[in-house]
Formats: sequence, structure tokens, C-alpha cells
Amino acid sequence: MTLRVTPNEIVAHSSSPLLVTAPWWKRCRLGDIATITNGGAFKSSLFNTTGDGLPLIRIRDVGKTQTKTYYSGEYDNKYIVRHGDLLIGMDGDFRISNWQGPVSLLNQRVCKVSVIDDSMYCHSLLEYVIQPYLDEVNKLTSAVTVKHLSSRTVADLPIPLPPRAEQERIVDAIEEHFSRINAAESAAQTALAKLDTLRRTVLTAAFSGRLVDQDPDDEPASVLLERIAAEHPQRRTRHAAQSANQRPSPMTEVLPSGWASSVVGDIFEIVGGSTPRTDNPDYWDGDIPWLTPDDLSQHNGIFVGEGRRSITEAGLKSSSTHMLPENSVLFSSRAPIGYVAIASNPLCTNQGFKNLIPTEKILPKYVYWYLRHSVPEIRDMGSGTTFKEISKKRMAVVPFVLAPTNEQKRIVTAIEEHFSRIDAAKALLERCLQRCGVLRRSVLAAAFSGRLVDQDPDDEPASVLLERIAAEQLKLRTRRKTS
Repeated sequence: MTLRVTPNEIVAHSSSPLLVTAPWWKRCRLGDIATITNGGAFKSSLFNTTGDGLPLIRIRDVGKTQTKTYYSGEYDNKYIVRHGDLLIGMDGDFRISNWQGPVSLLNQRVCKVSVIDDSMYCHSLLEYVIQPYLDEVNKLTSAVTVKHLSSRTVADLPIPLPPRAEQERIVDAIEEHFSRINAAESAAQTALAKLDTLRRTVLTAAFSGRLVDQDPDDEPASVLLERIAAEHPQRRTRHAAQSANQRPSPMTEVLPSGWASSVVGDIFEIVGGSTPRTDNPDYWDGDIPWLTPDDLSQHNGIFVGEGRRSITEAGLKSSSTHMLPENSVLFSSRAPIGYVAIASNPLCTNQGFKNLIPTEKILPKYVYWYLRHSVPEIRDMGSGTTFKEISKKRMAVVPFVLAPTNEQKRIVTAIEEHFSRIDAAKALLERCLQRCGVLRRSVLAAAFSGRLVDQDPDDEPASVLLERIAAEQLKLRTRRKTS
């Protein structure tokens, strides 16, 4: 950790509206109105997860309401944390949090901030005040790996000092505004969760024949399956025994009229991928798109045409990856199982995929949505000790329900119409949540500039309060020298 400027210099040069003060306020050093207690270096050999001893708050627990780690050894009472105590994580993002858990112990790399005299500073106001200052310190703290915060820096923060009575009014006003914002956020989060449920409901209805009407004039899906079996007899031979031994899928127990059930390996050619040697520059940065599951981790669309990297013809020939035709359905088979996309152009993938080559009269989008719907079931079929993976053999026996070709079109259209409305609602709710965040900052900016509550001429001036704080600090220093 390297902080080359003092907290006073940071505040003096900051443009943050959360670091201002009202003209009639003063500033005081945080360490003059609060004690900063660093956590203890407890012996890890005495840690346990069985509940023996007291809970131990580690840096990962700041912001949570409980910890899974307990400490069974002896301790100094200064490390005790009680409900409502303010804690600061000293690594990473420098977050402050009001501890809402049971009586616990304070581990190293976490500090506790305790108001010395409540008649001088309101504990509840301190919780709102400190975080913006930590954010500014974080911006100017350099690090090779993880940023570290010192308790000296925390103590030196020049926080605002309103009159003591005004502090109470500010807290009451902030909490009143935040209560309404919290209610709006809660309603938006609940609605977002319901939208996710609605997506699953749409897909369940789609692949159980309840989303669109059946048409008796549609060619039955069984005819299409017979055609595929005739054109690719080796697939049926290869997977028939495996298919017979699979436990029935809930999706294939009752089929709508004109539908047929099979397994992925009987219908599609399943193609994997691989990675050319990364130490050979002749294999990389060519014209052939090459994807990994990570390329799909932030991809929101149905179609994908490229990943972060590409390979050359030499790279393609040197490895066992395959050039996949346009409209191939990509399915990540590990790390994690379940990313789905459709190739918008020829491309290839690494070994983290089990890709399905398109088959005549089976719409790629139908396959895409079906696999999206089947992800939980496919994940359950995966195996592995460190992370689950779906093998080609298991992918081949994934149940697949097939609607008539014309009905596939109607299903895809209906799904996308429903999802379009769901996406619009989601975007609206996400904007609402962003607005709530902006409103929080606006409330705090108004509070710290003195615009949130009215002044009272009968309040003890901040200058007098600052003198009382200085006098109290002088007494403490004198006691330390004489003790």
C-alpha cells in the first residue's frame, strides 16, 4: 500500500460533493472523536466452524450479518464486537459496515470505530460520513496486488463536524429519505425476481405445448425423426442403448399431439473443440474466430460471431478443434455448464463446448431456447470432482422434445415476443435501481453541505463543540503522560 498524500490533502483537492461541509460547520480529525481498534492476529489453529467459542469477524465478513468462523482460544476484551459497532475492511475496497450480527471477535485487517463521547458526535451520523472519505483514499492508494488501509489513515480523516443537535436532525432526515429509497429498491428487486420466474414459466409452457396452438395440418415431428434416422443410421445405433437406459425426463413423459421425443445424439452431430498450442505465435491472431466459455459469460445476445481471440489456418490444422458452420448451436460443457449461443458465421471453439451441428427443418433458435430451458437438467447429468462437466457421451443422451417444424417457428416467435416485453420491464427496473443509487448520493450530498435540514440558532456552535473536543483530547494526553 502506498498513500503519498495525507487525508487532509486528499479532501482539499477532492471534487466529490460528499466531502464538502456547510459554512457554519467545522472539521475534526476522526481519531479525536473516536477510537480506532485494529483486529487481533488470532491463531488460525484455534479457528473452527463447529460453533466452539466466539464468532470471528474476518475481512470477508464485513457487510454480512454473520460469520462461519469461530475462535476457541483466549482473547483481549478490546477485540469484542457488539451489535451496531462500526467496522472497516482494511484491504481491497475499504468498506465500512454496521455490524448486525451477534457478539463476536475482531480479526486482523478489520478495524472497529467507536465514538468516544456521544455528546460530541452521533454514532449514526459517523456511519454515513466515513464511506465517502474511504472511497477517496482508495482512489489514491496504489498497490501491486491488494490495496491496504492503515488505521493511522483512518484516524487522520478530516470529517465534518456539525453542531451536535444538528447531527441528530441530519440522521433523522437521512433515514427518512433512505427508508423510502429502500422500499423502492426492495420492490424493484422483488419485481426482477418475478421476471426471472416468468422467463422460466414461458420456456416451460413453450416446451410442453402450452405456449402456442397445435395445428393438425403440421407434419408430425415423428416424420422428421424418421428422416433423420434414415439419413444418419449410425447415430441411432450408437445412442439407442444409452437412450433406453436413461431415466425419463419430466419434459418427455407427456407430449403434445404431433410432437416426438428423442435424445440429442440421435438428432444432432455433437462436435467439441480444442486449443492450439499457446506458445506458438503462428497459431494465433488469424482470421478464424475461436471462442471459450468465458467469451459467452458476458454475452447477452442469441447470436455470436467471434470471441476475444482468433486462430490461424495453421492453428486449426494443428489441433482437434473443428470449423463449425453458421447456425451451429454452441453449448458450454464446463466452467460452467450452460452457456448457449448460435454461431452467426463459421467459427471454432475450445474444448469447453459440446456444439450441435444444425439439422434440416429443426430451427437453430428452437434448439437454442430448448437448451436454455434444459440447462438445470443437463447440469444434473454432469460429473466431476473440481468442477462439473458434461461429456459428449452424456450430452448425446440429453432428452430432446421436438415439435413440428411449423410449430417450432410459432414457438420461437412467441418466446421472443414474451422475452422482449420481459427485457423491457427488466431494463426499466434496473434504471429504477440506478436512480435509487443516485438519490442516495443526492441525499448525502445535501446532508453534508447543510442543505438537508434547517439550522437552529439555539444550537451550540460547531466552533464551541470543536473546542470541547480539543479540551477532551488534551485531558486524555495528559492522563497518558502521568500514568
